[in-house]
Amino acid sequence: TKLVNRHIPSSPSRVLDAPDMMDDYYLNLLSWSSTNILAVALSQRVYLWYAETGRIEELCNFEDRGTDVNVSSVSWVQEGGGYLAVGTSWVSGCFQ
Repeated sequence: TKLVNRHIPSSPSRVLDAPDMMDDYYLNLLSWSSTNILAVALSQRVYLWYAETGRIEELCNFEDRGTDVNVSSVSWVQEGGGYLAVGTSWVSGCFQ
């Protein structure tokens, strides 16, 4: 096997602002899809960042469920990458 030397940049190529990101080890608030889309959970909202264009889109908002409801997890389905699972602290109902 041949070792390949890679250059690892010492500074980020891009910084995304993430206000209201909850600081909790057990939450899964970021998920990168196979189609190069980053899902980000910020408090009661989920945003999509399209890496190729830099476009940002709000996917969903749970503010109408009350102030105690937060997004606790986002995860792209691995096969196909077109579906995003969103988990919340809201215990009743279903989001589609």
